[in-house]
Amino acid sequence: MQLSTFALASLLSLASARIVGFSVPKTIRPGEGFSAVIHTENYIQSVQDIAIAFGVTPGVGYPGSLGTTLESFYLGPSMSSSPSLALQSLEKPSLAPTQSNIVSNITKYFTTVPKTLTPGAATLSAQLYSLYGASSSGVLSNYNVSITVANTTSTEYVSSLA
Repeated sequence: MQLSTFALASLLSLASARIVGFSVPKTIRPGEGFSAVIHTENYIQSVQDIAIAFGVTPGVGYPGSLGTTLESFYLGPSMSSSPSLALQSLEKPSLAPTQSNIVSNITKYFTTVPKTLTPGAATLSAQLYSLYGASSSGVLSNYNVSITVANTTSTEYVSSLA
């Protein structure tokens, strides 16, 4: 019994997570802020999600591009496993443990969307930089959703997940 418990604990410690997409309001009002939900899932190999940037462009945009940059967020590998970094994070909040390699969704607040956004159809995109596997191979992932720039920010969300 102890051996099977140890084996299960060992397997769970190898589990990892990665970011797989995001959701934002279906309609967004220029000049207002909104929340984006970054979706995560379990993954078989180690992944360190380092940073994510969001942008918006009128219409369908250009594949693989952000358009006008809205926000970028450092996610970075978690520092909670390092006692010295954990102590530093108490003294300097900018060094706080980060949001990489977690299975729960991450909510990020956008302080404002440019007032100059043209009303109508738009594409909101995200580009994520991650390090995969034992060799930390760099990967850039692109995600996007179709939104509408309008007079109100909706409570209904659209997702980049298929």
